[in-house]
Amino acid sequence: FILDDRRFLYREGESADGPVRQATELTPSCTAEIAVDEEGVSILVLSVPHADLQWRMRARGGLPELRAWQTALLRAIRPRWADQLECNCCQGRFSVLRWRHHCRRCGFCVCAACSTRVSSLRTLGYDEPTTLCSLCAISADGDGRGGG
Repeated sequence: FILDDRRFLYREGESADGPVRQATELTPSCTAEIAVDEEGVSILVLSVPHADLQWRMRARGGLPELRAWQTALLRAIRPRWADQLECNCCQGRFSVLRWRHHCRRCGFCVCAACSTRVSSLRTLGYDEPTTLCSLCAISADGDGRGGG
């Protein structure tokens, strides 16, 4: 669900201590990967580092349904796009001649000169090459995930 432009995953269930109701904010530090559990069943593992959580999900529809959930979760953890008057990298002011672009990794506004790098960013659900700002491109060279 979305609340105040922030994205959350909500879970209800039962535990040994009674009913469980939990909402966890999804951020770009989260990961959603398909794995195989101890019983040999395909599962989706959602890791939420800032909350020290890991959710393991099974789907009745098997691997195709897990891939659909994975895509939806990866898109949900994309950063919110900033609304800025100047480039986050070079601090040049946006105008009719200097257009605003959004880095798909960090969400900040950058000018065309500062958004020349592209990456597939599969960790955020982008399969095709997409815009990266100069700062995220430098970070992506080091860890493959980008920065911001």
